[in-house]
Amino acid sequence: MAEVTPKEIVFWHRAQAAMHTRMADEMERQYGLRPPQRFKRTEDNVLDLPIGVLSAELLEKRVKQKSARVADIAREFSVSPDAVNALLEPASKVYSAERGWLKVRE
Repeated sequence: MAEVTPKEIVFWHRAQAAMHTRMADEMERQYGLRPPQRFKRTEDNVLDLPIGVLSAELLEKRVKQKSARVADIAREFSVSPDAVNALLEPASKVYSAERGWLKVRE
């Protein structure tokens, strides 16, 4: 019998979880248990951004996708809030709007 690595076990569990999530979503739609989603749950909806590195371009790209607060962006990129604040206007098109939400100036 071949030795199974922990990485293979994790991969198998994630695949099973994804399959079960799709099955549950389909059953919910069939029986009208919740309204239909506006978009599919796919890996395509997730930005593939590096962790621990933040530039003005990455900050603009992330905030264009979905608005967030400084602390959220800092946690997501594993950087300090001061690093995020340093990249706000005039260093980029991102500015702090009402209640601390980050927005992109067009």
